[in-house]
Amino acid sequence: MPLISLLGSIFLFFIFFIMVGCEEETPWELEIQEKTNLVVQAIITDEYKKQKIILSQVFADRNGAIPPIRDAQVRVTNDEEEYLFDSDSTDEGSYYSRSAFAARMGQTYRLSVIWREQLYTAESAMVQVIPIIDIQLGQNAEGLYYISEGPPIYSPQEQALYQVDIEWTDPSDTSDASARLYYYTLSTIDVSELLRPKREDVFFPSGSKIVITKYSLQDDFAEYYRSILMESSWQAGVFDDASYTPRGNISDDAFGFFGVSAVFVDSIIVQ
Repeated sequence: MPLISLLGSIFLFFIFFIMVGCEEETPWELEIQEKTNLVVQAIITDEYKKQKIILSQVFADRNGAIPPIRDAQVRVTNDEEEYLFDSDSTDEGSYYSRSAFAARMGQTYRLSVIWREQLYTAESAMVQVIPIIDIQLGQNAEGLYYISEGPPIYSPQEQALYQVDIEWTDPSDTSDASARLYYYTLSTIDVSELLRPKREDVFFPSGSKIVITKYSLQDDFAEYYRSILMESSWQAGVFDDASYTPRGNISDDAFGFFGVSAVFVDSIIVQ
């Protein structure tokens, strides 16, 4: 589940809060809740593989399990091809393409989801990805490493999502350990982003392996992530912007986003 884990849980819980947090005009809120129960989390990439789409429902318990959707019909098409997706019984809520494929530049991809006799649609096209900018490492007094400087938070030339996976062996008990961090490069600057709470450092020893996966983001996809960050990682800073519902590109008032990304992968061994 490369991009959708804790961030997805925060988003789903936030949606529930938006829908029930106001006590006025109750009939309208109930209608919204009924129509917007579907959440789509999907990124199709230019990696040749069985692509994955996650379908779930809005839920109230932030620490609880995400309610999966198992009985939807899912397909992705472009002007030339159609790819059918099947629900995976071992990974509830996840739908995998029946055959492997890689998204291509210049094609518009269209998602169709039929669930409870309702059709939901979205479309997206890929933008190019620029090679990864090196991250900077620091060391603490115990000789452990940490990421002292991640990818830039602002760039007028590109917008991107970085997934940073770190794997190492814990010297205290020789067990394997790992961590996953996310960084975002956006073409906008927000006060709450500049004054966001400090990220807790992850410390790892020499010999650790770092794999950096960079996903290109088209403008509306970047705006979607920005809206989620405004309600999660950027909150509790010196300035907090007023809350608003994260915007997605799924039709019929469903939540989430269907995106198509080019991917660039690099890895380093810490020495």
